[in-house]
Amino acid sequence: MRNKEKLTLQELLNNKVTIPAIQRDYAFGRTDAITANKRKEFIAKLASVINGEQDNLHLDFVYGKKVSESFIPLDGQQRITTLWLLSIYLYKSLAENSEGVTFLDNFSYATRTSTREFCLSILKEDWNCQEATIEYFQNQKWFFNSWRFDQTIMGMLVVLEEIRNALPDGGNITKLNNITFSFLDVEELGQPEELYVKMNSRGKQLSDWDNFKAELFELDSLNCMIPSDDENVVERSYKEWVDTEFLDFFWDLGTDGKDKAEFTESRMLRFFKMNFFLNRMFSTESAENNATE
Repeated sequence: MRNKEKLTLQELLNNKVTIPAIQRDYAFGRTDAITANKRKEFIAKLASVINGEQDNLHLDFVYGKKVSESFIPLDGQQRITTLWLLSIYLYKSLAENSEGVTFLDNFSYATRTSTREFCLSILKEDWNCQEATIEYFQNQKWFFNSWRFDQTIMGMLVVLEEIRNALPDGGNITKLNNITFSFLDVEELGQPEELYVKMNSRGKQLSDWDNFKAELFELDSLNCMIPSDDENVVERSYKEWVDTEFLDFFWDLGTDGKDKAEFTESRMLRFFKMNFFLNRMFSTESAENNATE
C-alpha cells in the first residue's frame, strides 16, 4: 500500500487487518438516536452504490501503520468494519456458495476473544440474509449467550440488521469495488498507541485502563516473550499476553451484564496497582533490612 492510494476493501484486505486492542468497541451499532441516524444515513449511502443509484463512494482516509504483512488501523475502524459486514451480507445473499471469498478472512479484532470468535463465525457459519435480525442471530446454535454482553458483537448485529433493511434482496456485489478508501501511513508520526491516544480525543474518551496500558506498553523492559497457557502457542509477547490470556482471565471472573467490560478493566487496573504497591513495599523493607545489618 502507498500513501494516498485509493483502495477497495478487497485490496485493503490483501493484508491482514486487525483492529488493535487499544481501540474502543465498535461504536457504529450503538442505539442512541444520534448514532442511529448517522448509521442509517451511512448505510443508505453504501446501499445506493450497491443498487447502482450512485456510481462511486469514497470513504476518505484510513490512517494506520503497516507492520510486516499486517495493517493496524488507528482511524477508520467504524468504516472498515461496516464495509466488511456489508461484504459478508452480500456474499451470503448469493445463491452460489461463497467459500472462495478468502480475502474477508483477513479481517479481525484483537480486542477480546469473543469478538474474534464472532468474526470467524459470522463469516463461516450458514445464515439467511433475509432473516438477518438481532433476534435471528441470537437464536442460532452457533451464537454463544455470552456474546450478548460484548458491545462490539451486539453493535455488529445492529448494523447487519440495518443493512438487511436497506438491502432486503441483496445487491450487485461487483459494486463493492466502487467503494474506496485512501490509505495514509502514519509511521513517522509516532507509535500506534501514542497516535491513538491523540486521535481518540475526537471520539469516545479513553478509559483509565486504556491510558494505563498505553503507557505500560512503552516500557522497554516489557519487550519480551513469556510462556503461554494456550497449548497451541509456546510463548507470546508480553503485549499479546495482556490483550489475550490476561484479559480473558479477568473477563471470565465477572458476572455477565451491560457493565461487564467496565468491571473487567477496573479489576485489571486494580491488579496492577496492587502488584506495584506490594513490590514497592517489599523493596522498601529489603532496603531497610540491609541498612540495619
